[in-house]
Amino acid sequence: MTPRTTRALLAALGLGAALASLSGAAHGAADRSVEYQKKLLIGLVDEERGKVVSSLSTVFDEDALTEIGYKSLRLDTARYKLAPGVRAFGFDLIGRNRHYCPDGGLGPTRYLYVREGKKIRQIMAEFAVSRWAYIGEDESSCGKIEAPARPVENEERSLSVAASRTNGYADLLVTSTTSVDGKKGVVRTTRIVRYDGDSYPVNQGSDF
Repeated sequence: MTPRTTRALLAALGLGAALASLSGAAHGAADRSVEYQKKLLIGLVDEERGKVVSSLSTVFDEDALTEIGYKSLRLDTARYKLAPGVRAFGFDLIGRNRHYCPDGGLGPTRYLYVREGKKIRQIMAEFAVSRWAYIGEDESSCGKIEAPARPVENEERSLSVAASRTNGYADLLVTSTTSVDGKKGVVRTTRIVRYDGDSYPVNQGSDF
């Protein structure tokens, strides 16, 4: 079986509006370990000149639970103005759960990038936009059609830019909304994530 490499091109008008396209390609490889890797190519495009002005090539590893396919990339259209002349852009990576009967799971994971000359640098990784989990332990009901429904806890998270700054970049606000079965026990919390000079550690102190 040959590996499939996912390639993505993220084109932006300077630091303005952005678009994305994603396609898969098969390549032969002697090393079977690369079979579960997906290659991501990101480029910022100056449309007036028809030229890629900044780029980044990176690799995502699949694991035993999550599979990345050709429809796994979704552009994040939010505006992240972090500093004068600095605007981040990003995308959500959507993996397919390989586990037949999981007790929970994550939704899309968000990644943010900034342009630095001819290079693109990642400043945020694996920010889980959502998660779900069954409440209580009842593994015996897995796969049984007549098994009683188990309550599900859902959590949705969003990112926004705060007015305060740390190490030259704006702080990010993480707002979490948690509920049971989508309606009961709704709880909203907000926390600030500060730039540490290299990245935003969005998952520190989180249950994600």
